Amino acid sequence: MAAVGRELRPDPDHDPDHDPLDAAMSAYALVSGALELVAVWMRGEFDTARDQLTDLIARQLLQAAEYPRPGGFASRPGDPFPPAAVED
Repeated sequence: MAAVGRELRPDPDHDPDHDPLDAAMSAYALVSGALELVAVWMRGEFDTARDQLTDLIARQLLQAAEYPRPGGFASRPGDPFPPAAVED
């Protein structure tokens, strides 16, 4: 499923903002969340039909593939949570 998520991302050769690590972490987060959602549904904690669950997961995967990512985390102006400084 993570591989499918990475395949949905734009072609890295045509995306100047492509970050392989960011893509891998995003795929991991999507897969983990989707698997947790399915597990909770299977335990009966969400009273919904399978079709609604699969539609929601599919929409989230497609939405994540469309998410615009400006320039990388460190270069976002006005970011309320800038990366921590690394001390030598």
